[in-house]
Amino acid sequence: MDVITNKLMQGDKFAEKITEFVNWCEEAFIVSAFFTDDSLIKILNNQGKKVCLVVSLRPPTSYDSLLRISALKNVEVRFLGHDLHSKIYCFQNKSEMRAAIGSSNLTGKGFYDNIETNVILADCDANLCYENWAVIKNKSHPLTSQVLEEYKEVYRSFKAPVIKEILPRQTTADAEYNKLWSAVDFISSLVSAELEKHFENIPKYLVIDHFWHFIVAIRKNSHEEITNRMKMSSSDNYLISLFKEFIKWDAENEFNTVEIHQRSKRLNSLLSSNKTLNKQELLEVFMTLHSTHSRVQRFSHDVPFINENNIQKINRSIKHLVDENISLDQRIEDLLSPDYELKYFGSSAVREFNGWCYPNKYPIRNEKADEALAILAFG
Repeated sequence: MDVITNKLMQGDKFAEKITEFVNWCEEAFIVSAFFTDDSLIKILNNQGKKVCLVVSLRPPTSYDSLLRISALKNVEVRFLGHDLHSKIYCFQNKSEMRAAIGSSNLTGKGFYDNIETNVILADCDANLCYENWAVIKNKSHPLTSQVLEEYKEVYRSFKAPVIKEILPRQTTADAEYNKLWSAVDFISSLVSAELEKHFENIPKYLVIDHFWHFIVAIRKNSHEEITNRMKMSSSDNYLISLFKEFIKWDAENEFNTVEIHQRSKRLNSLLSSNKTLNKQELLEVFMTLHSTHSRVQRFSHDVPFINENNIQKINRSIKHLVDENISLDQRIEDLLSPDYELKYFGSSAVREFNGWCYPNKYPIRNEKADEALAILAFG
């Protein structure tokens, strides 16, 4: 056991010890009441190490830092309310455990500036520390994109008195979709000025979806360079520069965000009507999506989609898929069940469908988005 008091001992002893544990461990388990510095979490993620972080969802816990790390593949973020004050840092390598417990939050002040005292533990004591971490984790809630969006309002106004406590709520329990959602929201926030200037009337989720195409297909010869640059401390500025390149390419490209927006609006118009869609209209719906559009080009799936599915069933299924009175997860599950399942309309089409129909609410989910996130070092 060792005891470290910052500022009263020479050097940044606590930060040095935690850095030692970060380099040594395979997994990290952290509880920090306040969280404003995401550098430690990003280092662990970039090293391919899994992290589970529990925070108190109240200011000064940083919305921007939470948004950034929530999109990272190896990171799970959870939250509790105003009563969480614990600070626990556990690091595991195979069967060995190292830990620290004390007064330091995962903030710049907690690690470097304040007078903070922390106890460094190993072996049985560290295992006991982990058991306490696990108790807290089991009482916490997943930090979904919807909860985080609600917290943004609280965080932006935290200089004024804040009495609202964020409670668990989610649109989807799908962890991978929440990762994508957080990444899209983070990038949108980072390039908000460019979005407002160049895409004022186009939903941000459609713009970012086309940005994925630019990263994956147009910059296909630069993937390794992009990934390496995104792992550097200047990654935010580099991502903005990539987005500016995308803006220029989009303006010069015939297949651009304006066309994508038109397809989305047409889909919404068709599905908002109460009438039964005819074959031609259903083909329009089918051709809107990325996954089905590509299959039409490669395999001519549009004709068998119409001919091998009952027209009434197609209408019933796609209207059910966009019925906002039913939870998103339930709708997706239903469309993959015999009662609603459609031939040539697989899981990829089902999962991206609501993003096209409601582009102001849901990001479009597809394989290209997952690939783009990996290239951009989010996953």
